[in-house]
Amino acid sequence: GRDNDCDGATDEAEAVAACGSPGLLHASPTCLSGSCGVDCDSGWGDCNGMRVDGCEQDLTGPLHCGACGIGCGWECGAASCNDVIDISANAGHTCVVLADRTVRCWGFNVSGQLGDGTTTSRARPVVVSGASDVVDVAVGSEHTCAAFGTGAVSCWGSTALGRLGEGTTTGGFRPTPIGVPGLSARSIACGNAHSCALTSTGDAYCWGNNRSGQIGDTTRDDRATPTAVSGFSGGTQIAAGDGFTCALDSSRAVWCWGDNAAGQLGSDPATTPFAASPERITALSGITFVSTGVGHACAVRSDGAVRCWGANAAGQLGDGTTTRSFAPVAATGVTRIAQVHAGDSYTIARAFTGELTSWGLGTDGQLGTGTSTSSPTPVAAAVTGTQSVGVGALHACAWMSSGGVRCWGNNAAGQLGNGTTTSALTAVDVVAR
Repeated sequence: GRDNDCDGATDEAEAVAACGSPGLLHASPTCLSGSCGVDCDSGWGDCNGMRVDGCEQDLTGPLHCGACGIGCGWECGAASCNDVIDISANAGHTCVVLADRTVRCWGFNVSGQLGDGTTTSRARPVVVSGASDVVDVAVGSEHTCAAFGTGAVSCWGSTALGRLGEGTTTGGFRPTPIGVPGLSARSIACGNAHSCALTSTGDAYCWGNNRSGQIGDTTRDDRATPTAVSGFSGGTQIAAGDGFTCALDSSRAVWCWGDNAAGQLGSDPATTPFAASPERITALSGITFVSTGVGHACAVRSDGAVRCWGANAAGQLGDGTTTRSFAPVAATGVTRIAQVHAGDSYTIARAFTGELTSWGLGTDGQLGTGTSTSSPTPVAAAVTGTQSVGVGALHACAWMSSGGVRCWGNNAAGQLGNGTTTSALTAVDVVAR
């Protein structure tokens, strides 16, 4: 009584072979509406359209996730892509938040900053233990912090100088997340040895190393728990650098505090070697994005132009010189920029269209140009289709429009995430699994 070849006749000798013999790969033969077909097993698909080999494609992989042709940049989750939605990098490690609100980290891990319960450096991403419902991640030199959907904050890594905010200032480490008490935050930032957060009302709190006043509470005492930044409100973005902090307020003004040895606060270091509370950079207005590095900082204006200030020995200000400047200077020829990211003696800017432009130190390929040449003027990076960038000491990573991540530069601790410790002058794909 079977019409397996769909010709209206049943029990023909050739019928079974006509629509596929029993034992098709991950499928059963079917006859629907006069046409032969296959009924795929759960999790499998007939992506090549060749009925004779059944359902040949695993639909739980990154190339075909849940359905034929649905590609993922990072990984295939429960029948849908689990791709990157946030990225951060610092000295020697990188972290990302995925669509399922979990966190992956890779690279240097001597203090447990990867959050996987070990102090073993990793050349491929590892899952941060117990971190879920994460909305923002920030990477410091030897620590990492995350903000959760509930407003809670957790940090992990080195406990020295109070940078985790959990009450400890002595040396040691916590290789898994620990809660930061008394804080509800919407965004987070990590510097070399201090951390900062913005609340839903725009107030700023910082903790950790305060020897240059980078906490902003008018003192230079280290703080092991979140401490209110004095005289600052209406914050929309905060950035923590190496010994200093900058923030953007709702009027699009930039405020900075902490170390000013190179003029990174936007004022003359001869008269203001440091500031223990926020000082406004009056030369800047209409700012939409701010970023802090080791000794310099940069900001994006509403017209898409970039201004940088501070240290410039490697040309990281992008003005064609290697002369430091406490007055913000224009990065030459850079336009239509959405974000700028200040690293350790170099800078990377991302255009609205996803292209990257970089300048400054390039000895390890961190400029992404395919060479190890430094440049005091902006040059095009060989990386396009980006959504955001994380910059480390000598490496950088880009969150791609595909949902994946590509990295370039120094890879001594596996911070490029491609399963090796071989440095790369051109971008390599992070191996998600």
